[in-house]
Amino acid sequence: MSPRKGQVKIRESKIEEKVVKYCREHAIYTRKFASPSNRGVPDRLFCKDGKIVFIELKSTGGEPSDLQKRELELLRRHGMFATWCDSYDETVRTLRAQFGPAENHPPTVDPTTLI
Repeated sequence: MSPRKGQVKIRESKIEEKVVKYCREHAIYTRKFASPSNRGVPDRLFCKDGKIVFIELKSTGGEPSDLQKRELELLRRHGMFATWCDSYDETVRTLRAQFGPAENHPPTVDPTTLI
């Protein structure tokens, strides 16, 4: 799938880099999620205030594979919030919707200690 009209295609790695920086600045714990024997798991997990969010990141205009869609649905059936995003802005909107606006959740720990 190609980017929406007026959108510039941005690589998944660049989106992920900016999202990780946002998380560090807002004390959201994030890790690359990998399960060697289970393909299709979401790219990242995010945690804050007892909530966990799984997000599959895609380049601008990209979509998850059928396998990734099934894995997201499986997580949802188990009560987890799991979705996919194809831009930095969409990912930040999703994180704010799940964890609350950034201005209501200033960093609770030194963000330089979060990796």
